[in-house]
Amino acid sequence: MRANFSTINAEKTGKKIRALRERNDLTVRDLASLLCLPDGQLLCDWEAGAPLPNADNVVCLSDILLVPIDEILVWEQ
Repeated sequence: MRANFSTINAEKTGKKIRALRERNDLTVRDLASLLCLPDGQLLCDWEAGAPLPNADNVVCLSDILLVPIDEILVWEQ
């Protein structure tokens, strides 16, 4: 029997993070600062789809962007 696991689509998740950031009228610099990131480069990388934010950052994004975690991550079969 073959297992059927869901995976996170990094590219679509990145696009979702960007859309949520823009919906909240935040710049890359604003959101990076709220996440205590040294600059916006890592956030730009997430929005481009590589790498994905770690679990701690996903929880922080959820709090800052006022959405549940499952609204940030885009899953695929």
